[in-house]
Amino acid sequence: MAELTRVTGVSVRSLQEGFRRSRGCSPLTFARTRRLERARVLLLTHDDALTVSEVAQRVGIPHFGRFSVYYRQRFGETPTQTLGRSFGARSTQGETQVGTAPAAP
Repeated sequence: MAELTRVTGVSVRSLQEGFRRSRGCSPLTFARTRRLERARVLLLTHDDALTVSEVAQRVGIPHFGRFSVYYRQRFGETPTQTLGRSFGARSTQGETQVGTAPAAP
């Protein structure tokens, strides 16, 4: 917030009020929502070595417990559930069903 007020030249209060009017939420809520959306993308498109804790750190929410609570409130599932679902979907890609021929090259 301090940097935003310095760059914009307005007070913290004015910045918060303007943000509420234009975005319908506080700057903190807006930033948290964007971070959680980025976390979801990372969890859904991760490499196999990525952990939920690493994702939380990467998006700027270093407190793992809070990250999990915010994530569940936003998406209705835990970050671990998203990670597991993503891994399950990725592990079945490219497999052929029993009784079907593989696609021709």
